[in-house]
Amino acid sequence: MIAYLEGKVVYSNGTEIILKTSNGVGYKVTSMKAGFEQNELSLFIYHIIKETSQELYGFATIDDRAVFEKLLSVKGVGPKSAFALMSSLGCEKIVNAIKFEDTKTLSSAPGIGKKAASQIILDLSSKLDQLLLNPIISTLKNVNTTPINSVSESVLQACLELGFLRDSVWPVIIELSKTNSELNESQMLTRVLKSIKN
Repeated sequence: MIAYLEGKVVYSNGTEIILKTSNGVGYKVTSMKAGFEQNELSLFIYHIIKETSQELYGFATIDDRAVFEKLLSVKGVGPKSAFALMSSLGCEKIVNAIKFEDTKTLSSAPGIGKKAASQIILDLSSKLDQLLLNPIISTLKNVNTTPINSVSESVLQACLELGFLRDSVWPVIIELSKTNSELNESQMLTRVLKSIKN
């Protein structure tokens, strides 16, 4: 079972690469981190062995590979759908969407409909602890202990899409939710951004 590869990219078409390792063997890998020809690249590999073929999926981090593996455990989600999710949303956004039961975000990935998005949430919401592998994602583990509402969820999602880190905005959102529960989404987002800039 191949779990890790490093070498030089000798071919890339954006989603598939051929990675030539130091022993001269070239591996065809479907990868989120496609790289450019002649670049050195290291990837964590998820190796799928079928009766008539083998497939390699490459990821920049061990966390990406772990989330991909969990997505494959969901009924009706195959490698192509799981890879589309990872490519479109990324590891942290997927975990966020599962935690907040956000089918809209999950179904925005190519090939993922609302039914599949609901199934992902149903199958993985109880397994989030197994996905929380690094400090960035593990901060999501504390969401259950904090009361949230649809406004705070929407504001968090908006802040993440603007490029802010969850650690910097979530405490501000929670504090505002406690002291200004009457704020609508637009008002809270304005206050959060103002507070961060100050």
